[in-house]
Amino acid sequence: LAVVAFYYPLAFWSLRGMETGVLSALMTWAMVFALRQQEAPNRTRLFALCAMAAALILVRQDALIFVIVLGGYLCVTALPKRRAAGAVVLASAILALGLLTAFRWFYFGDVTPNTYALKVTGVSLDERLQRGLSVLFSPSMLLHFALIIAALALSLSGIRALPRAKLVAMTLPISAVLAQAAYSAYVGGDVWEDLGHPNRFIVIVMPCL
Repeated sequence: LAVVAFYYPLAFWSLRGMETGVLSALMTWAMVFALRQQEAPNRTRLFALCAMAAALILVRQDALIFVIVLGGYLCVTALPKRRAAGAVVLASAILALGLLTAFRWFYFGDVTPNTYALKVTGVSLDERLQRGLSVLFSPSMLLHFALIIAALALSLSGIRALPRAKLVAMTLPISAVLAQAAYSAYVGGDVWEDLGHPNRFIVIVMPCL
């Protein structure tokens, strides 16, 4: 709790007026609910998960990456009779995305957001990947992740003694971090990459670690 509360990059982006803090809180909250839902299925909790999935999309549409990871985890790790929960969560996000897209088309006359047109169109995938990967594997980022991984290694020195259910649960936050890192590389990183700390696409899932 203290590490997250005093995590400078998250505070930096949040206090700059970005949506980063809201997304990070919703994602962390959604993961807690997802893990509890797998342990003890509950309709009220499932409804809350669906609401959080929809809220994530309404705050920022590319949060769909995280929701896919979340829904996939619920589908893969649940018992066969309970896998519908993951599909329901994904359906909630897709419904929110559809409604938002319909509104944009009606109000602005375009199905894609302005940020998509500015960032992705006119730039090849090769160019985006080159820049995105160079940012992701820059010395400052590697040092940043190395310090976190070292702290994790120390805190999880007894990982072999953990029950299988706990090990499976750890795949959710790890998958979320990897997915966001891959997405950051895919879109070519962020606009502000000279700050020496994780960008807005990655910092939202750092509390997962």
